[in-house]
Amino acid sequence: MLKDHDIQPNNKAVLYDIAMIQQKSAEMLFGSRTTKRTLKDLKRLFASLTPDKAPMVPRKVATREIAEQRRKYGDNMLRKSEEHLATQKQRRRQKEWDRHGALERERLAELREEAGALAAQRKHVREQAMEWSRMESDEKKERKPKKAPKQKADGTGDAA
Repeated sequence: MLKDHDIQPNNKAVLYDIAMIQQKSAEMLFGSRTTKRTLKDLKRLFASLTPDKAPMVPRKVATREIAEQRRKYGDNMLRKSEEHLATQKQRRRQKEWDRHGALERERLAELREEAGALAAQRKHVREQAMEWSRMESDEKKERKPKKAPKQKADGTGDAA
């Protein structure tokens, strides 16, 4: 599909209108929250806003002043592009950092849970060992023959 600027590439009025639309879309994107836009969108937008080096001002524009103001506005938007890109990059880094932190907290929670389970298992094994030790001690006591009580000598001296 051919567009107006494809048919008449030197028609500055068409290029001017396109530039105004691009600037308005940039304005709308700047106004949106960083959570609603992506770095890719910003880069694509700023690439489309590259300044036109042509000295010629469109003839169909009402006045040269309006065209000059629009050019200055576009240049100003390009200067702000680095600030917006930096903000968006910071947002992306923060999002990654938050995700990494959440994963780390989850991992630590799992480790604490495993440590608790291991401690409970060790406690159970210790209790079993103590019980076995008590049972073994009781068995040893039962196995030892009880010595018969010694009879006391009468002292009569009868030895038969």
